[in-house]
Amino acid sequence: MRKLRPKIWRTPEFQTALEESGLLDMMYKISKPGNLLETTHPDVEQSFRFHNWKRSYPLLICRWTRPTITAKPKADPNYKFGPGDALDLLVFISSHREMHPWVYDPMAVFFLLSRDSFVYNSELWLAPALETLDYPRIQGWDPIKVYRTIMQLPLLMDAKSVSSITFLAALKDRKLALVVSETYAHRKLIQEVRQQVWRSDYPSDAEASAELATAIAPDAPDTTSPSKTKAQKRHEKQKKRKHEEEKARKEEEEKQRKEEIRVEAESLGVDPRPEVLNYNCPNCKNEDADDRCLREIQVFERPDAESLIGVALTCAPPEDRLKLSRPTTKTRTSKKYQVCYVNPETKGFKWVKPREQTQKRCGRDINRFFYVHDNGEVEWLGGVRYKAMQQKLLDLLIDNHQRVKVCGVRCRESMQAWSHEGSMTATGTRQAQGGLQGDVYGPYTCHKGDTEDDIKALFRHATDADVLVEIGTTIMPTMRSDISAVTNSAAVGRLGRHGLTSFYCTNYISAVHRDFDVGRRDIKPDDMKGKGREKGEDLGGCYPCVQLVQTGTDKSLHEWDFAMVRWGIVIETHSNTVWCFNGRHEHGSVIPSRSSYEANTASSDYHPTDRKLDVERAEVFKQGELWEKNDVRRWDQKCWFELMDGAIRLRCTDHIWKTLSD
Repeated sequence: MRKLRPKIWRTPEFQTALEESGLLDMMYKISKPGNLLETTHPDVEQSFRFHNWKRSYPLLICRWTRPTITAKPKADPNYKFGPGDALDLLVFISSHREMHPWVYDPMAVFFLLSRDSFVYNSELWLAPALETLDYPRIQGWDPIKVYRTIMQLPLLMDAKSVSSITFLAALKDRKLALVVSETYAHRKLIQEVRQQVWRSDYPSDAEASAELATAIAPDAPDTTSPSKTKAQKRHEKQKKRKHEEEKARKEEEEKQRKEEIRVEAESLGVDPRPEVLNYNCPNCKNEDADDRCLREIQVFERPDAESLIGVALTCAPPEDRLKLSRPTTKTRTSKKYQVCYVNPETKGFKWVKPREQTQKRCGRDINRFFYVHDNGEVEWLGGVRYKAMQQKLLDLLIDNHQRVKVCGVRCRESMQAWSHEGSMTATGTRQAQGGLQGDVYGPYTCHKGDTEDDIKALFRHATDADVLVEIGTTIMPTMRSDISAVTNSAAVGRLGRHGLTSFYCTNYISAVHRDFDVGRRDIKPDDMKGKGREKGEDLGGCYPCVQLVQTGTDKSLHEWDFAMVRWGIVIETHSNTVWCFNGRHEHGSVIPSRSSYEANTASSDYHPTDRKLDVERAEVFKQGELWEKNDVRRWDQKCWFELMDGAIRLRCTDHIWKTLSD
């Protein structure tokens, strides 16, 4: 059906047959949100899972016809939703099998992780299904109020309490109970990570308590005073007054803390520490700029960066260089591909290495890279943080990496040539490249929600992605909000709190290349989404990468280091190193020597990102969800009116929009 060309489906004969045959009505019936067709039979569930009919057919409807696009219904400002309603909602979801979408849409398990994720899933399946099943509180549904109330439940504040355990045990659907408990554990972990990554900047709770106790300690009574009884009474009054003032202050601080937690939990784009761009570490604020724990390094663009694409960077001697794992050809010339080796040491590359003294003094070692344009504008390009995680958190991510079942992804030929025994496994939501016919934008086939183990595996992937984004934000403070902007604008399928596609790499080697990633600066207006981008228009964005384990390397040869080729920088990598970079810029790894590779040197990496192919397909799916069957226009009409975003618009066949009135 997708292969039909415009010259066919634009003809009057096709338009007439589409309506009279009943095909269009059937497509509308399948696509209608909340009809719950996907839950009628296990085979139907698998079909919806693979083909994603509910989101695929609207694309064909919008292509073949001209459906009226209406504004989304607004929430009732007077909508009331209390804690009792929140518990009833969870019981209602548990009691109806149709409300368990993780079987055919595994990413639905993340619907409680953040406010934006809840709103996204509410529009996609939750609210339509509740309306179909006659949920009593659906009238005037306000997903933000509902989510805020759910997050204030003791169930999500302390899932290990007796009342929480009792409530979860009473739920009919054990997978929903697992989703709630995993959500609690995930949110608690992310809050701890946010505290860890900047903890040394602030006094510990014990130190703060000691300072507070010293500040409010009452003065010792004056034993030489002739009016001892009066002094004691006066002292008791002062003590009582100070105690009441301190109690009121603590209550106000607790109220403010809960409000900050609520805002932070609801929003993906709000940085809880806005001062991280310019902060003064008390341990190094008097040191030279190059000796501070947060070091800013100016870089310069290499004019020969583009000519180095396809080059293998290595510092190994010629007789010990690693060869191609398999023969490959250039795409255009079809000639034998002769690999070109370049030693970055002789090409003027500069190394960024860990600073042990800085790490010991301040507890962190962060380097940020910036470039100054000709007009004086400063562009932040990424950076690196050494010993980025505490050992317990690092062990958790290493364990998650080892649990991933190797399932290789399709790479371009020049990258596949260096695969050797290495592997790259992807997780998240993607647009299929090749594969089985009929496969569409959706979760990788390795993701399932059939069992509790499947759900636990999904939350492990979410942990890896969200933890790395939090740590990456200490390098690029706008990273979290930038990724959230792409996620929300394109409605990218979520992996945890963010819409990311993640890659688990083991002994992964790559020559110099560019990736097709999308950043915040690439977001287009709504009326341009789904129409592609002009060549050279993409600017990309910074995404994090972590070296979890690195063993058996010869650092005199800079094995497994990461090269930001365009900027002439090589990051020396070790275990527990996190760096951020823009995949649109030329980059690659420093290839290890043949002797080291054969001696079982090991490198484990993890990298989440937003690929252009996935984001653009998500944008198209989002546009397909806006239609509503009110009045279908045939393609032989020249123009028609539509109501969109509160404005009456005149739409013509050349896709030009004009606002007439508000």
